[in-house]
Amino acid sequence: MRAIIYYNAVEEIIIPEIADYSISLSSTPLNSNDSSGSVGDFSVTFHRPYDPSNHINSRGVEILEGKGIQFTSEFGTIYGLINTVTETDHHTIVVQCTSYAGGLNAYNVQARPLYTYLGSALAYYFSLGTTAVNVDVHPSISDRVVTYPGWSGELWYHLKLLCAAENIQFQLAGQGFVYVEPIRQTEVSPYFRTSSETSVDSTNLAQKVEVREYNCEAWDNALFYPRGGWSQDTEILSVNAGEYTEQTIELAGSMEAFRTPMMVTFVSKDHQNSSVYTVVAEDGFPIQPQQWQDAGGNISFELGEDFQTLTVKMQGASGIRLDDGEPATSFSLALSSDTGGSSRYSTLRIIGDGVLHENEKSLSVNTGIPETVTGTDVGATIDNPFLFDRERVAVAASRAAREYSGAVLNARGDATDLGTGFSAEDMGGRISIKGRPYRVREVSYSPGGLNFSADDDLTHEDVQGALQGMTYGQVQSENEGLTYRNVFSRGVRYNG
Repeated sequence: MRAIIYYNAVEEIIIPEIADYSISLSSTPLNSNDSSGSVGDFSVTFHRPYDPSNHINSRGVEILEGKGIQFTSEFGTIYGLINTVTETDHHTIVVQCTSYAGGLNAYNVQARPLYTYLGSALAYYFSLGTTAVNVDVHPSISDRVVTYPGWSGELWYHLKLLCAAENIQFQLAGQGFVYVEPIRQTEVSPYFRTSSETSVDSTNLAQKVEVREYNCEAWDNALFYPRGGWSQDTEILSVNAGEYTEQTIELAGSMEAFRTPMMVTFVSKDHQNSSVYTVVAEDGFPIQPQQWQDAGGNISFELGEDFQTLTVKMQGASGIRLDDGEPATSFSLALSSDTGGSSRYSTLRIIGDGVLHENEKSLSVNTGIPETVTGTDVGATIDNPFLFDRERVAVAASRAAREYSGAVLNARGDATDLGTGFSAEDMGGRISIKGRPYRVREVSYSPGGLNFSADDDLTHEDVQGALQGMTYGQVQSENEGLTYRNVFSRGVRYNG
């Protein structure tokens, strides 16, 4: 074991003798309702070097904070940055570190809508981190076409949602790289285990789960406002004479660019092919664009940082006269739909480029648990912006429903005699315990060995493989006296 601390671009501090260490790594979840999993962290304990000229002795341990570190143990090599440094009275130094993927722990991120390949999407999202984190994508998924809306919030949280939606996972691979691969690429040898245990939990029950359906479609020159075209519910924006106001409107998706609306004197209710608006005073007659401008009127538009809203900035004109000669006191982005001017409709239209998607639509899936068993109606309401089509939504709903239908299986274990059975590259790999496949989610490494936790990863393909060659009657006989939940918990252990 040894550590190398990168003091600067050309100097290194070698730590050959390590007193202790602890490494915690996680794989990304498959369930969109699960936000667990960190970017990885570790700590290294060592004694102050004897060499008086060593930077630690000549300049103090404080200079280690923020430095890069490479730590090698029997589990492999991990790279990261030193966050905190502590020294005891006995000249023992402890450095707490985050893996080089720590740059993905970025907050208040604003991502634009995307219609591109998955590899390009990941490269863009990784560029939004606080520090440069390089990404390498498995060739079988890099050219997968994806359509994602704009979103805002925590970067690492959204990347975990993306992994769940796309059935992919991240691996810390080499210095400064995150490798992205399809799930179930690695099989972990079961023979290293010192001990293991499995458990079944049926306490978290609900009658159904709900998943938001974005139904994303990428468009150029599409109508982003009003959603679906004009309707009786379309809001009419107004401003008083001589006053300034700003109003925010909701778009029909995530718009990256728009055509600046032009003021005209007529817009039909079914107009959808250009960005326009009209201005009328309270008498319902349209105002000429030059007259509006000469009287100090102005309408401008600004796309929101979320790409899903547009701010309409309105400066009301002054001195415009109504048909009866009285001064106009208010103006609206509308036209009169009758001769009396009392009934109006909105004329604001916004044409732009981006991703159209739903706002309120959701898919509800029953878990199979009746009301007589649980009073919880909806166990989870999933809002994952990367579930851009029905296929992804259905998979996410199925996984969430499984979580709330009882018989949730987990496994944990430890190992001291490691052999060649486990390494840091096995995060997210499949391990067979008591004849059932599990997916490794968390591993903690130390000089004494490791301990791990894993989620159930039984698939339809696993069951089909176990039942291959059996007749329907044989399957019935094998499961006689068992409930459907018992059969699921039993998994693939058949006498065959």
